[in-house]
Amino acid sequence: MSDRHSATIRAVPFTELFRGCASTAALAQGIEARIAAAEQKAFIAGQTAARAELAETLAAEAAAQERARKAIETRHAEQEASRNAANTQALQAIEAAYADSLAPIAIAIARTVTAAEPAISAATLQSLLREVLAALPEDAAGTLLVPPGSVHPDPPAGWRIAEDATLASGGLRARVDASVVTASLERRFAQMEGRLG
Repeated sequence: MSDRHSATIRAVPFTELFRGCASTAALAQGIEARIAAAEQKAFIAGQTAARAELAETLAAEAAAQERARKAIETRHAEQEASRNAANTQALQAIEAAYADSLAPIAIAIARTVTAAEPAISAATLQSLLREVLAALPEDAAGTLLVPPGSVHPDPPAGWRIAEDATLASGGLRARVDASVVTASLERRFAQMEGRLG
């Protein structure tokens, strides 16, 4: 082949092909503008689709993380409830074990204190008074017997107070005609011991 027929291939811009013809050059520029607009539109559509896909993926991951967080919270709440129930049960067992052994000691101490104290408090005496009166008819009247040297309660209407040397400290007796009702701390202590078994 001769040099005349050998050609070098080189890239030529589209508008260069139609440089001499004004209408053809304008057409080429319009085509290039449309190609650029189509490329821009495709780029924007691609970005929009990619963003939508990313948002969907992120929303799915966030929902999965929220489900996992709720599952962990539920598991922790169940474990805490289980621990609390076990602790409560253990505490009740300890309280029951100690109550059975401490209650008799507490009653013995109360008996000792009551025996050593010559007079009981006015509040305790009023409590005993309510106990004996509750065992009698509402309109009953008579004599309230108290241990010597004890505080005298305020007697209800129709009642009088007298000392009885046979009553121990912490005792109170009501006498109405032939009926006698006695209340005492010693009887209460015995009832407590009876409930303990």
